[in-house]
Amino acid sequence: MRLLSRGFSYPDHGAIDELAPLRDAAPGFNPTTYDPGQLQTEYTALFARNVPCPLNASAYGTGGMGAVQDLARVAAFYGAFGFQVSTGARELPDHLCIELEFLAALYAKEAFAQECGWADRVRTCREARAKFASQHMASWVTQLGSRLEKHARTQFYPTICGLVEDLVAAETGSTPPGDGR
Repeated sequence: MRLLSRGFSYPDHGAIDELAPLRDAAPGFNPTTYDPGQLQTEYTALFARNVPCPLNASAYGTGGMGAVQDLARVAAFYGAFGFQVSTGARELPDHLCIELEFLAALYAKEAFAQECGWADRVRTCREARAKFASQHMASWVTQLGSRLEKHARTQFYPTICGLVEDLVAAETGSTPPGDGR
């Protein structure tokens, strides 16, 4: 999760090197072969200017008060598990990187509970991940992936988004939209 989150952060040399383990998750994909300058241009074109591919779930919803309510639900979900978005974060709670970091935190909590033999807390973390992925990610990451396929000039971001889609599908028990890609 943290690697996928880092994949949707502004790319710099260090970030791209950190993504090297994704080679094992996506055959034929090697993040370290991409030029950081090219990826910075791509990032800006996709996510920072006219934003054809928003990284916030609220951009894919009903808009208006529905978006505000969705943000409140996401924040409440985070709060229930002691997860806080940094006060220095420049993103809304429904930003893809933050949602992926939350899933990573749930995995860490589950691993700790497993180590301590707390079966009920292990189950709670698993159920929370499935519920969060289903209610807060499944509907929009597929749309993001479609937009990336249409607008991206390289396969860097569509590939990483495909991994996110696969992760969400695994958490929700559904078939990943990327099957057959």
